[in-house]
Amino acid sequence: MQAISIKEYQSFPVELTTRTQWVLWKLEPIIDKKTGEHKVNKENGQFKYTKVPYQINGLKADSTISSTWASYDETVKVYKSTNKYNGIGYVLSEDDPYTAIDLDDHIKDGEIQQEAQSIVNAMDSYTEYSQSGTGLHIFIKAKKPGKRSKNSTKGIEIYDSERFIVMTGNHVDGTPTEIHERQDILSYIYDSYFPASKKPQEIKPSKLDLSAELSDEDVLNIGFKAKNGQKFKDLYSGNWSNYGSQSEADQALCNLIAFYTQDLEQIDRIFTGSGLYRDDKWERQDYKEGTIQYALDGLKSTYQQPTPNDSFHLYIKDSPTIDLKKELRDRYFRELAEMEAEWEANGGKGRKPTTISPIRCAEILPEYISFILFDYEENTRLAMYQPIEGTYTRNVTLIKRVISWLEPKLNNSKAEDVIYHLTNKADMKEKTESRYLIPVKNGVFNLKTKKLEQFNPNYVFTTKITTSYVDYPINPVIDGWDVHSWINSIACGDLEIEKLLWQVINDSLNGNYTRKKAIFLVGDGNNGKGTFQELIINLIGIQNIATLKVNEFDERFRLSALEGKTAVIGDDVPVNVYIDDSSNFNSVVTGDRVQVEFKNKPLYSTAFRCSVIQSTNGMPKFKNKTNGTIRRIVIVPFKADFNGSVENFKIKDEYIRNEKVLQYVLHKAIHLDFERFDIPEVSKRELEVFKQDNDPVLDFKVSVFDKWEIPKVPKYIVYGFYKKFCMDNGYKPLSDRLFHKQFKAYLGKEWNTSAQGKFRYDSLINYVGDLDKVNLGFGFPDQKKNQSAYENTRLTVV
Repeated sequence: MQAISIKEYQSFPVELTTRTQWVLWKLEPIIDKKTGEHKVNKENGQFKYTKVPYQINGLKADSTISSTWASYDETVKVYKSTNKYNGIGYVLSEDDPYTAIDLDDHIKDGEIQQEAQSIVNAMDSYTEYSQSGTGLHIFIKAKKPGKRSKNSTKGIEIYDSERFIVMTGNHVDGTPTEIHERQDILSYIYDSYFPASKKPQEIKPSKLDLSAELSDEDVLNIGFKAKNGQKFKDLYSGNWSNYGSQSEADQALCNLIAFYTQDLEQIDRIFTGSGLYRDDKWERQDYKEGTIQYALDGLKSTYQQPTPNDSFHLYIKDSPTIDLKKELRDRYFRELAEMEAEWEANGGKGRKPTTISPIRCAEILPEYISFILFDYEENTRLAMYQPIEGTYTRNVTLIKRVISWLEPKLNNSKAEDVIYHLTNKADMKEKTESRYLIPVKNGVFNLKTKKLEQFNPNYVFTTKITTSYVDYPINPVIDGWDVHSWINSIACGDLEIEKLLWQVINDSLNGNYTRKKAIFLVGDGNNGKGTFQELIINLIGIQNIATLKVNEFDERFRLSALEGKTAVIGDDVPVNVYIDDSSNFNSVVTGDRVQVEFKNKPLYSTAFRCSVIQSTNGMPKFKNKTNGTIRRIVIVPFKADFNGSVENFKIKDEYIRNEKVLQYVLHKAIHLDFERFDIPEVSKRELEVFKQDNDPVLDFKVSVFDKWEIPKVPKYIVYGFYKKFCMDNGYKPLSDRLFHKQFKAYLGKEWNTSAQGKFRYDSLINYVGDLDKVNLGFGFPDQKKNQSAYENTRLTVV
């Protein structure tokens, strides 16, 4: 392919070259996933290729992730210095004002065809030839007026975001070299090539038999256990590595969810709770509705329960063998008979009663099942006891299902009325918060008695793990592998780290008690931290996991994902990601109350006790430099390096999923009795390094100021060196006032921070160097003037 000339580069519109939205690209073969072979164009017999965007660091770029783009100059420099790429491209973003019109196959024998020429003339804006030489790219300032982007019949595509456009710089003579505002013209042309549907677009329900009503938990539980359950798990946890883009993964997850529920709100709700959820993407109505509609349209069948019996069972609170659904259906007919008899006794006046009223439903239901409130906070939510599960749920879908067993004719609004009356009648019972009582799949393990107890309504738990407790399990050895040796290997033989890892497993078991620490698993790739994290997920059950990164705790609606979860896991937290507001993160870690919002529901206040575990290749940066955030963090360094060794995929795919392995891990971890984590010395050192890296003022004190060992020094000199330190290390310096306010907090009691004094040249030069010979923007003080200073009262001034 012919390289783009310097002249052609110069013909790019200047306003595009000033934006940091450029990528490299190269042609790559399209591989058939089934055969693994290069796909062939059936029409001409030639191999098929696709244009793949790349970052300047050699990794693949993503048109939805701005951190993978670069400046124009950087991109051109890499393109010209290597022979690896076919060209450069510009990424259209919602943050820029541009739209690109791609006219494909509109040039025949070197001549622009009439229809394309008409569009070029109408737009009268920067236009260039496409890479193939048979098409055109027109850039205008406008926004695409509809959802559709491609008309294959007419060979026209229109994009304004999330798309990279191959740029050639091969400017079409006679067209402007600037990009012009053309919204009105675009709207007219768009209507011509993308005519509106006769009916307004809305999500149409599936024509197939609908699945029986399932709770969100049911959908996940059943889906995760299906033949394609691992795919469902991976997508739900946020892993889209098997897809070309995250948008494709979004669609794949919606397709899976739609098989189990065709309820639009429920699909939305379950997707929002997944690791794939992106607020800026999913909350776009066109994207959300289009994705859900495609999932519903693509259904070939829907989930139907394998037996006539309802997969969701509840039993009467004092009679665990009597089925609640059957009892409520019997009560329904008795109530109707009594209402009809009363109506007839009154002479049949008025309309014959056929429905149990919401307030009467609220009077009947507590006879059969326990309802409570966890607190009396405003907008607090009703909780219902599930005898078989042994936990309380605030899942409105489940509560409404129970209401429908008693009175199936109530609509959603009337069911909400029942919940309103139940809430007013319910007693308050606080959640059970104890490190000695740990709910597992088959009961409540009492750490004091070392016994497994039966569930009962007096234990107010909202979560339990999916692994059963068994007495005296053996440590399984599979193909020479065992979990003890493996944990020792990822701890690099450090017994303190190994002990902490077992304590982390213990802490993750109990979603009803917090040790007020967030665990950060830190280390480069292929060191075992991802597999360790996967072990915890398998032990707890992925439906009991909220996927939330530390930088997402302050996003709207995100805390709602923690409701009813045992642990919060944030996988692959971006290195150095900046946390502007860590207040929600801090509160969740220590079990303090937070404001939670579900979509279209009022805010309510609650406290979560779930474990918080984050994994990353490097720690984030917190705006909060105080001990309020730092004291909540425990860093577990993963120093192992399995690169170069033969990778045993069975560890992650088989061994840590083995039921006997999980039962052994549970037994060992659950018997650990500790109030606080035992922090290894290496973790303490890592935390000090993190504190220093996270706080430029502290970093300056440790790296520069402390090494002076100076008895007394003017404050302006300290601040001057601090500014130079920031400049050398890429930090933004604080103002003089803020610096000294923060710096004083790090000085010990031996320092007088309000000292005054006059300084001689020779009293400073031995400590800070010759300021007159170094270009720092300041020099030695006037020896006759008093200076504000820091004075170390323990050091003798010579």
